[in-house]
Amino acid sequence: MAGINSTKVMQGGLVAAVVMTAIDFVAFGVVLQDGFAANLTRLGLDPAVLEAPAGFAAWLVTELVFGFLLVWTYAAMRPRFGPGPQTALMAAAVPFVSVNVVLASFVQNGILDSGLFVSGLVASVLSIGAGAVAGAWVYKEG
Repeated sequence: MAGINSTKVMQGGLVAAVVMTAIDFVAFGVVLQDGFAANLTRLGLDPAVLEAPAGFAAWLVTELVFGFLLVWTYAAMRPRFGPGPQTALMAAAVPFVSVNVVLASFVQNGILDSGLFVSGLVASVLSIGAGAVAGAWVYKEG
């Protein structure tokens, strides 16, 4: 069995990150922006921090790492489940479920509004799913 092609993981991860960033910008930065700003204000936090260069840079780094991990998970699953979008979406389920279990606990703890959580959940399905399929399209073994 061949090993994971690290170069293609990096290339696919970059593509996945670009796709996820574009979708997340529209979903979280435009459509859900007011809801997130209200939630931050409710918690006594400054919404402007997210729009500052450091906040934006941190989000880009997060998306990039997430993209690499997403494609690496796809590459690890590919020998067992075969190449293609179905395996990419199964790989996307790993971080999607992991992250949203944590976010669900934030709802339970009062840190995140339940309506905002559900809206973010829908946006995340689109973002992570599209990123996984795009990154998997780039990934090739050998």
